[in-house]
Amino acid sequence: MYRRVLERVNGRNGLEILEFRTKREMKPWIPDILQVMNDTYGHIYGFVPLTEKEMGELASRFLPLLDPRFIKAIRINAIMASFVIAMPDIADGLR
Repeated sequence: MYRRVLERVNGRNGLEILEFRTKREMKPWIPDILQVMNDTYGHIYGFVPLTEKEMGELASRFLPLLDPRFIKAIRINAIMASFVIAMPDIADGLR
């Protein structure tokens, strides 16, 4: 059902949902995703936006830990609008 909804939504009104299968597929979108984070939290007191260098360091540090299947992004009219990075529950592994 999820796949059918995705197919219906993609392309409608300039909306595009990005799904990733590999880290290589995800890599070109990282700067856009981190820029959305800067734009979203930039008005919050105490938040310091990431520089280009910091974005690269953050990506290189955390990319090996992320599973591309748990990362989704939304573009509206070719502009990155939103993203979600999910992680499975690691409580059992920590115990």
